[in-house]
Amino acid sequence: MDKKEDLLRSVYQIASRNGIDTNWEALKNNVEKELLESKGLEYPCSDEQLVLRATCTAKTYQIYPEEE
Repeated sequence: MDKKEDLLRSVYQIASRNGIDTNWEALKNNVEKELLESKGLEYPCSDEQLVLRATCTAKTYQIYPEEE
């Protein structure tokens, strides 16, 4: 099975249970590995700037507190 599809399925399941019982470090590492490999880079990568370029996006999914 496709590794990227497996990763998306994992993220979907995590979202479905609101992040409860999640190994966040393992998920972060797996996502970073896929993103680096998609850019032709080795995992792990010691160059922080390359990691940032491979993992950053302008689109964010952040919850902002309601204004009072």
